[in-house]
Amino acid sequence: MAVCEMCGRESVKLVRVRIENAVLMVGPECVRFGKPFESPSAGSRVNSLRGNRQPVSRAAKVAPVVAKRERADELDEMRELASDYPKRILTARNAMGLKQEELASRLNEKKSVIKDLEAGKLVPPDSLVRKIEKLLKIKLTEETKYEYKMPQAKKRELTLGDFLEK
Repeated sequence: MAVCEMCGRESVKLVRVRIENAVLMVGPECVRFGKPFESPSAGSRVNSLRGNRQPVSRAAKVAPVVAKRERADELDEMRELASDYPKRILTARNAMGLKQEELASRLNEKKSVIKDLEAGKLVPPDSLVRKIEKLLKIKLTEETKYEYKMPQAKKRELTLGDFLEK
């Protein structure tokens, strides 16, 4: 005998029903709570409900998982903002002969942002770091390696309680 997915009663025959956008196998007592569900066929009513969207392939669903794994591998070797980034920006700007206003307009930022960056009052987001590095032809990031060491368990003597547990 089969079990109703809604109430848990055993039933000889189950019917596939849509109840609040969930498709359940229910017994005859619970059929009244939903509408009968028909399997979608090519070009059926389901495609019209979805706005004629194409079905998502399995490869498209797996791709984000692979990307996450690649990002996890990148955690071993990450780039971190250099501690002397304000000085690097200031010297590169002066070497190019640019004023703060000119640099700000080329980066499409406000002058106050450049002023705060050079004073070390503002930590730039990654997108701004990339724009500054490209425009001034400098590196504001440094490569860092993170290592995690597993803590060692302390060795201790066997106690009477340990002996009784075994």
